[in-house]
Order: sequence, then structure tokens, then C-alpha cells
Amino acid sequence: MRVFMSYAETDRDWARRLTISLRKSGLDVLDPYAEAFPGDNLHLALGKALERAGAIVFVISPSLRSSGRMSAELQYALVGSQFEGRVWGIVRSRKLAPIAPGILRHLKRLIVARDPAAAARRLAEEFRGQRGGRGSRAHAAS
Repeated sequence: MRVFMSYAETDRDWARRLTISLRKSGLDVLDPYAEAFPGDNLHLALGKALERAGAIVFVISPSLRSSGRMSAELQYALVGSQFEGRVWGIVRSRKLAPIAPGILRHLKRLIVARDPAAAARRLAEEFRGQRGGRGSRAHAAS
């Protein structure tokens, strides 16, 4: 499955570690921010990556509130039917859940994890078992 990775700039290192772990588990992770070269049309690359993706993963941290790009990607994911049931959130700490309750309730799947490798293991398990899933589930990973 192709997974689009969305994160705030301040979460770039954490998201990079998550991406590496997801790729090791066999998922095709699309991260146009990390893969862009100077001079690339980033907006075009984002659009193409979102069109190719079968799911979106949002890294949720206090930086979410100030990240305009994540807000735009979240709106796109929640409005577009191509991602129905395949919009995931990785909350980096249980203490972060109150920062964006409106956003969190729209996510179909939610994983709480401080460690990117643990989050990747849980996501990989869920993606392997998911066939367009419905409903909301929360999982904790160490």
C-alpha cells in the first residue's frame, strides 16, 4: 500500500524515523517534502503523491496547530473519498490528545506512540489487515 506521510516541519526527524521503519515493513511511503530537490515544484509533487496514495498518516504533535501544510493535507484527506477509512493519526504522546480533539475525531484510525518504530509496527499490522476498514479504533504502542 502507498502511504502519504504528513507532518509538521518540527516533527521531520521523528517522521523520517517512522518512514524508515514503515519502509522496512514493506510499505511504500510517499514523502514529497523529504524527496524534493531544490528547484522542484513542491506543490506539483504533493498533488501527485496524494493522487497516488492509498492512505494518509498524520504525525500529531503540538506543532499541528501551527502547520498550514498539515491543515491543507488534512482537509484534502477528509473531503476526498479516495481516503475514506484510510486516514491515520499517530499521536506522539497521550498528553497530546487534547490539542486537536476536532481533528482527532475525524481520523478513522488512531495510534498513540512515543517511539516511531513501535508506531510503524502497529501501522504495518493494521495496513496488512485493513481492507477499506470502517469505524474508529485507538491503539497504544510503546
